[in-house]
Amino acid sequence: LEFSGDSSLQVPVKINHVHLYPQDIPAMKAWYAKVLGGVSGKCARSGAPDGVDCVDVPGVSLAMSQGETKLDPTAGRSLDHIGFEEKNLPEFLKRMEAEGDNITQGLTPSNFVSTMRVAFITDPWGTKMEITEGIAP
Repeated sequence: LEFSGDSSLQVPVKINHVHLYPQDIPAMKAWYAKVLGGVSGKCARSGAPDGVDCVDVPGVSLAMSQGETKLDPTAGRSLDHIGFEEKNLPEFLKRMEAEGDNITQGLTPSNFVSTMRVAFITDPWGTKMEITEGIAP
């Protein structure tokens, strides 16, 4: 988990990227681009003049560097999951199911926000993701 400051921000906290370390970067880039509708490419990062592999999704870059070992699942660890907002969660889950992706918790009303629905999926490398609809105003 990496935190870094940026004094030019006009908000208290803003995420820049989540950095993942898969053994197979092309496969991970393709999966995240397909599932989250991201744009696959290179992202400029400090100390990496040619950029790092990444998939840009609205609000964050998913940066990827070569990992040497198989990734452990994130569920139950210090960073349990990452979250993304979808505009049409039922349609997203329907597409995930049709493509054989791993839905670990189907569509459920939120316990915290009356207008929000939530589901959980897991990527092929074990990263747990909370997918919400209705969290954003």
